[in-house]
Amino acid sequence: MKLPSSLKDIHPAAAVLIVTVLLAGFIFLLNGTELGNFLRAQLIGSAQPCNDQADNDNDGKTDYPADLGCQRANDINEDQDGECFNNIDDDGDGAIDAADFSCKILFNGENMPKSFCQDGVDNDKDGSIDLADQGCANAQDHSEN
Repeated sequence: MKLPSSLKDIHPAAAVLIVTVLLAGFIFLLNGTELGNFLRAQLIGSAQPCNDQADNDNDGKTDYPADLGCQRANDINEDQDGECFNNIDDDGDGAIDAADFSCKILFNGENMPKSFCQDGVDNDKDGSIDLADQGCANAQDHSEN
């Protein structure tokens, strides 16, 4: 059997089949990841998690705009950052949403990461922890110095 010496020597139908198999294998490897879900939705045409009439993150809310984890109807993940947009101090640290250090950093909820002035660690090694440290102006301060 003679192998093709270049891509130009491959029959177009065979080339399409090869690309399809490679793409399907790539998506299979990414199964469960946001990129894999996005690619699958684009190729198969399935509804996105924020527009599929299902409570994908089990928070009691379904799809955009009811699920605060969905910023748009075509979002590929329902549990992005609802705690950072619900006007509630979810972690009880005195800061709501955009004012909460955790929401400023990663928009992944109000619980993580904590600022240095509320993480329970003597970050500057001066013997004082968090709000007891003179370097902390408030719980959202990220420097104990």
